[in-house]
Amino acid sequence: ALCRLLTVCALVIVHVCIVWALQNRGFIIDAVVMRLMKRKRQATVADMLAHLGQQLKGWQTEEPLLRERLEKLVDNEYLEKDAREADKYI
Repeated sequence: ALCRLLTVCALVIVHVCIVWALQNRGFIIDAVVMRLMKRKRQATVADMLAHLGQQLKGWQTEEPLLRERLEKLVDNEYLEKDAREADKYI
């Protein structure tokens, strides 16, 4: 019974750690994007994906997650979309 309890506790801890990591991953992506934008002033989604790959070695950052984070940054008025190019942010 004690072994089973310890196994359940270990699984709960692993689950909590995974949830925490996924939540914080968004903030890390935000920080990398904002550093890139401070330096370049404008970038496309492809530029940002390439930069994220360089900065966050070992992470596979999918485009849908990046686009979700970009929309949050636009909603919070940290970024804006280029009026002429749909895939470019300024």
